[in-house]
Amino acid sequence: MSSRILILLFLLLPLFYLRADPLLRLHDGEKWTAIDRAKWEKLPRTKVNATSRSEEKTVFEGVPIGEILKLLHAPTGDQRRAEKMKLMVLMTARDGYQTAFSLAELDDSFRKRGIILADSASGKSLSDFEGPLMIVVPDEERHSRWIRQVSQIALITVRNSPPP
Repeated sequence: MSSRILILLFLLLPLFYLRADPLLRLHDGEKWTAIDRAKWEKLPRTKVNATSRSEEKTVFEGVPIGEILKLLHAPTGDQRRAEKMKLMVLMTARDGYQTAFSLAELDDSFRKRGIILADSASGKSLSDFEGPLMIVVPDEERHSRWIRQVSQIALITVRNSPPP
């Protein structure tokens, strides 16, 4: 009897490892939320034209960063005053690369063209090297904040100020 149980456990063990990691993890300053593929596909989408790292004009498609900010419960418009101006958005890639944006930088009213969290370029899913998700900042001259393989986005507060 015990050998049957061991065989059954041996056969079922791989199923525990097949658990799908979330596509994206969001932290609103208090708790983490996982965004899986099904939730991702229900979010509003948009397209932007931008020059890729390879200097090619490309149409990127994905979710406007404003929609991600809503999921983070980030303040918008007149809510963004006083202490709320210390909020930053920290984006992290699978390899640990990070960059930060102020909330104002992500607000479409401050930019000529909106930032998106892209999942496709020129009608095709992003490559394994870039995707599955990549921040696309169409109006920046350098691509240092075009983070590839985005895995986490967190709302953080800047607390320290330099000494006088």
